[in-house]
Order: sequence, then C-alpha cells, then structure tokens
Amino acid sequence: MRFLIIYLSLLLSIITLTACSDAEPSLSQKLEDLSSDQAFINTRPVLDQSLNEDPLDSPLDSMTSLNTKKDQSQNPIDDQFTPSDIPQPPEACLDGDLDGDGFNQSANCPTPDCNDQNPSISPFSFEACNGLDDDCDGQTDESQLMINCGIGACATQMSSCQNGQIQRCQPLAPSAELCDGIDNNCDGVIDNASTISCGVGACYREISSCQANFCEPLPPSAENCDGIDNDCDGQIDNGFKAMTMGRSFAEISRAHDQCNTASRHGPACNAAVHRLCMNGCQNTGFGLIEHSDAEGYMLCVQGTDLQVSVATLTQFHEDCRSDNRISSPCNAARHRFCQSRGFVSGFGPVENGLDEMTVSCIATGDVLMISFGELANRHGGCAQFGQLTSNDCNAAISRSCQARGYVSGFGPVEVIAEGPFVVCMRP
Repeated sequence: MRFLIIYLSLLLSIITLTACSDAEPSLSQKLEDLSSDQAFINTRPVLDQSLNEDPLDSPLDSMTSLNTKKDQSQNPIDDQFTPSDIPQPPEACLDGDLDGDGFNQSANCPTPDCNDQNPSISPFSFEACNGLDDDCDGQTDESQLMINCGIGACATQMSSCQNGQIQRCQPLAPSAELCDGIDNNCDGVIDNASTISCGVGACYREISSCQANFCEPLPPSAENCDGIDNDCDGQIDNGFKAMTMGRSFAEISRAHDQCNTASRHGPACNAAVHRLCMNGCQNTGFGLIEHSDAEGYMLCVQGTDLQVSVATLTQFHEDCRSDNRISSPCNAARHRFCQSRGFVSGFGPVENGLDEMTVSCIATGDVLMISFGELANRHGGCAQFGQLTSNDCNAAISRSCQARGYVSGFGPVEVIAEGPFVVCMRP
C-alpha cells in the first residue's frame, strides 16, 4: 500500500513539473544531477526496514533505498532512474475488494477476506467478543481473557466472553464447612465447621473444633483501668473502681476555697472531693470520709454525673428541698433517682447550681444496713439520727464497710428504725 502511495505521489509531481515553465528543470534532470554526484551516492545507506527508519520519511530517500534493496546489494543508484524502478504492489488481494479493508476473497490472495461485506472483518483485524470470526482464522471469539472470582471452594475461572457476550464471573455455591483443609463455606476461614470457647475477659478464646478438642484460655495479665477484665477473674477494672485518697487541706482548698480546716463538710467540700478524684480510672468521689488537722481523706470511684433539678428530687422524697441539700431526705432522693436510671445508687451534690445539682450515680456497690449501735461504736460522734450527715458519721460508715472487706462506703442512702442503709464499695 505504501508503494502505491509513493507511485501516485511521483506521477503527480511529474505532471506538475511538466506544467511549469521551460526554465524549470524536470524531475528526471534533478535525479540525473543527483545520481551524478558520486560523493553523495557513496554515502547513501541501504534501506533499513525498521520501526526507527520509515522509508516514507522522504520520497526521494524511499526511491533510493527501494532501488538499492531491489538487488540486496550496496550498489549506488543507477545513472538512469525511472518510476518503473519502483516495485508495484500486489494486486491479488486488492482487486475486487468490496468492503475496502485491503483484502478480497480471491483464491490468489495469500490471506483472503472471510467476509467482504464487513470492513471490520479481515485477516488483520483483532478478535472481539461478538460471536464473529473477526480475524478470519476459522475461530470465533478466541483469545479472550480469563477472569477469576470467589474464595475457598467457591473459587472459579471462566472466559470473559461466552456466546458473543461479555461475561461477569459468578463464584461457585458454598457448602457446609468440613474438617478437610478447605474453606467449604467460602467465608475466608478454613475448617471453622464449629468452634469451642474458653476463658473470660481478656483470656477468652475461640478455636476450631477441627484443630483440637481442648481449649486452653489465653494467659491473664495485670488488671488495668481500661474497661477490660485483664486478670480474667470475671470483674472489669477491679482494683480501680474505688480507692481512698488523702490530700492536704492546702490542696483541697485549691480545688474549692470554701473547703478548709474550718469547714470540712458541706457542698463546698463535696465539690472539692469530686474535682480531686478526677484522676484517671476514677472520675468522682465522696467525702471527706476521714480527716486530721492537716489532711482530709476521700473515697474516689467510677461514676456517671447527671444533672437533676431540686424539683425532680422532691418527687423522689418530699422532704428534699433546696435549703437542705445535705440531708438524709436528699440522700434518699438521690439514691432513688439514680436507681430509677438503672444504677445501684448515687451521692451528691458534687456540684451545685441555683435550682439544680450534679449527682454522681454508680453502677457497682453493695447496699447494706448497719445498725446505729455499730456506727456509734465505729465513731462516737455518730450516735444519733440527726447526726447521720456529718463528718463523724462519714467516718463511721467508712470504717463499717472496711470492717467487712470493702474499700470504704458512703451514706446513709435510706434510714429505717434499726439503722441506716449505706453503700459499700469494692476495689
């Protein structure tokens, strides 16, 4: 095809040159002048039919190279050069080409067209997924890509083309898992037919029944304040839920300036203890539960702070009013309010507003009844009903809980004739 283009271009040039004035030299004269230049002839290379050197880059180069290639020698261009020296393109595949793709269906064509009504079908076409023999090799839709999908026993491979249509890969159907080293149910795990479990907390473990008939828990570690049962004893953050802490009154008064050695009980000290107990695993606290001249001690616990109005607390105990927030009736109202929210109990106020307060509700703890006699024995200043909300009774309640193996406690949260109910806290 390229040779034909060259040939036609050369004829057009000859016609154009003939139409010019007589003073203009002819193409044959130019070629004769060129061929007579021996220095130029001796430097002309043989045509290299590579991708890097296209014979069509220059018509003159093409003619020179083709003439040299003709006898496979390094001979220079003949002194007399005519268009007949250019090899003619074969006519066997061009004559009678009905669809213009360069190939006919003649028996003389080395690579005949298998469909001369469709220019997209020829021996040089690419095979597409369309149910046709596009490249005339006698095969339909061959050389299409294979596609893979699925995992385990569901993995499959298929041709991307079937019946002239592009296909989407569909995994094979899963089956019940077996102990056979195969992912039968195609969930990405081999031999998980059934599992057996053991251990609690961080020691919990599941293994496949295909691997062993005995499950050994993971090893425990030291308990941390992280919401996990690290030591695998069935309790979360035990050892961190409650702790007693001592602070100097200088530190306490920095948390709230109205809690000091002259005033060790009341809303100001409740707020100071609450703020000082925000130290990591604990986030609120009750106290003071004990004190000396220089230090005060508090019970720090994990809790949930809730805002509640005095009017709401009055609904839980009618004798709880804004002017007696530190009292047995308001203690009972806070206890009942927290229980209504799903907690074990609660205390406060840990912070105060004009018509509302912050109550700390706790999710763990044991509610116990302790007699008045025992409280008086634990601390002589806690001997009468009216003294239950005082530093002396705070100390008596704390000591009573400690005598039972608890860290400390708070209360009273309810009062009956035999004595008050208190909440004792485990570590």
